[in-house]
Amino acid sequence: TEREKRFQREKQLIGMKAATLIGDGETIGLTAGTTTTQVARALRGHKDLRVLTNAVNIGLELNASEGPQTTLTGGCMIWPGAFSLTGPTALEAIQGFVLDRVLLGVTGIDVEHGATMIEVEEAAVSRVMVRQAREVIVVADSSKVGMTSRAVICGIQKINVLITDHGIPGDARAELERHGVRILLVGM
Repeated sequence: TEREKRFQREKQLIGMKAATLIGDGETIGLTAGTTTTQVARALRGHKDLRVLTNAVNIGLELNASEGPQTTLTGGCMIWPGAFSLTGPTALEAIQGFVLDRVLLGVTGIDVEHGATMIEVEEAAVSRVMVRQAREVIVVADSSKVGMTSRAVICGIQKINVLITDHGIPGDARAELERHGVRILLVGM
């Protein structure tokens, strides 16, 4: 609940922007996270869409109305209060899909380390989704740009798009763009 309240408006706008990039008939991956939950909320109206997720709450969000066909990876819930599924079952399930896009929630993104997160087991799930995807979209509020966490998801060369808010530092934006990341800004 605490994480969901931080940058709440920015996360909603990022979720709405991300939803505009998703086309009918696509198969997408949504990793666990507060920003990817906002993406799921924005996707509720998409009917001709298949979603693979390791987040129980995202599965519930998408099942709350007639919308995307949603598959949960299965796996273990090992952190109290977290809705993410991890472990061998989740990893194996993801390998059975080809994803048009994966939308990654992260705790950090920078040029040197790429996309990172705190939990090693969760990063492993995200890494497999990245391998199975044709396009990688990071959805992160600007407080995460320039930050690094301990578990690497993927290097900067794998990231196609970053959707963030106008709070992104100019030098960080220029550096990410120099490495081929397309930046989409929301809000002011």
